[in-house]
Amino acid sequence: MSHEVEIGRGKRGRRAYTLDDIALVPARRTRDPEDVNVGWQIDAYHVDIPLMAAPMDSVMSPETAIAFGRLGGIGVLDLDGLWTRYEDPTPILDQIAQLHKVRGITIVLVSHSMEDVAKYAQRLIVVNHGEIAFDDTPKKVFAHFREMEPMGLAAPQITYIMHALKEKGLDVDPSDTTVEEAKQDILEALKKINSPLLKGGVKND
Repeated sequence: MSHEVEIGRGKRGRRAYTLDDIALVPARRTRDPEDVNVGWQIDAYHVDIPLMAAPMDSVMSPETAIAFGRLGGIGVLDLDGLWTRYEDPTPILDQIAQLHKVRGITIVLVSHSMEDVAKYAQRLIVVNHGEIAFDDTPKKVFAHFREMEPMGLAAPQITYIMHALKEKGLDVDPSDTTVEEAKQDILEALKKINSPLLKGGVKND
């Protein structure tokens, strides 16, 4: 069976697979990781792991692409996307987020960045295997982050931090999903217990 497909006149390419196409099954025999090589070659370039990121703004930012490359994969940016057209696309994303409030235009944001979802979305729909698993505000959906993890999703990192602080006894709101919310919440909690961390006074800037 050939793994090559015709992609144009006189051109052929090898078939690639997504993570959904691959299943890892334990074997009876084990191998030393040092004896296993999963590297591959693109022309003169050697890549340590056979993973190439999807060129989507919602998946790959320049920072993520750099981190992906350092781990041995290939980070790909969308040449027509916001990350490559603007040095800092954050103001553009802010303008897009305001379209619903200002003009009543509904924006559908498809993203794997939970930080962006928490910051910009008013309604969050989680689809798993073609079915809607959750449909609510980001705060209420991220409250189910343990149930979302088997789906390959997670809450924003700050939500995990707030849950950990709550478990340690600090009186904070574990439903916080943005850094701004968490900052004010933590400062108020430390102020209540007169924490020595607040020497010099509390500053809200």
